[in-house]
Amino acid sequence: MSKNNPYIEALKFGLNPTGYLVQKGTEALIIKAQSLRESGTIKELEEEASKQEIYNQMSESQARIAQELAIAQRINTAEEVEI
Repeated sequence: MSKNNPYIEALKFGLNPTGYLVQKGTEALIIKAQSLRESGTIKELEEEASKQEIYNQMSESQARIAQELAIAQRINTAEEVEI
């Protein structure tokens, strides 16, 4: 991945810190997986695949929580709620 201007990176982080961190984490996982594909053993690849699966499950859970919090906030600020 290419290196960006630090001011642009700071702006991206400021606008969407969670999205920025998820993107950086994903980029790091991709780079590590590519490196292991080129020079890693089967055991190392299996271990990395397990780690990435756990990471994906955690990201999905965090996304569901964020979605529920957003819904709760909309309900909290709404003048009228219909269920």
